Amino acid sequence: MIRKLSALPTDTELLAGLNVNPAAIADDYCDYSRVVVKKPWGYEYLLFTNAVVAVWILYLKKDAQTSMHCHPHKKTSLVVLQGQVVCSTVTKQVDRLAGEGLMI
Repeated sequence: MIRKLSALPTDTELLAGLNVNPAAIADDYCDYSRVVVKKPWGYEYLLFTNAVVAVWILYLKKDAQTSMHCHPHKKTSLVVLQGQVVCSTVTKQVDRLAGEGLMI
């Protein structure tokens, strides 16, 4: 089952209050289709991209977690391929099992 996770007013208020340095989020023009990006929580790589979609594979180590972050101008879908994950907002969390998804 795919579940939709919408921003709550608390999430929106906190996001609006953030000061973001535009240089910190500028495009670095790296071709990520040719690299595996190692992260403290595992790794990710770009499987497919075109003008409307980018498909990334993320591997998360057992009991690891990514940083809390958001992409306010992107539609994000997550599908668990194996195991289970917990996705969190500021105010709630959603458990997903293999074969289940989440639209943010």
